[in-house]
Amino acid sequence: MLAIVTQQVSPGAYGLGFSLLLVVAAVVGGLGSLGGAAIGAVLVTLLPWVVDQATAGLPADLGHRLQGNLEIALFGVVVIVVTVLWPGGLARLLPDRKPRPSTSFPTQ
Repeated sequence: MLAIVTQQVSPGAYGLGFSLLLVVAAVVGGLGSLGGAAIGAVLVTLLPWVVDQATAGLPADLGHRLQGNLEIALFGVVVIVVTVLWPGGLARLLPDRKPRPSTSFPTQ
């Protein structure tokens, strides 16, 4: 999407960290589904914010040491837990919205 907006694609456009966040979002959300992409994007967006809010009350020295490292560790734990418990990603937990084919014949 960004390539369409910026009208260019280059290997230096994204760093390693951002590329890994995209992979985490895809794996955790579920590959091959739009709902999975949305779930993964919400997780990748909200997890750093939640960590910042949780570590805001810690002493300055400890909070400074945890900055960035705790988020990476939690992303790793989330990827491991999701791939072990739900190999299809979190999107597999959503109800299937595809219409079911009718087995009855139409009556006249």
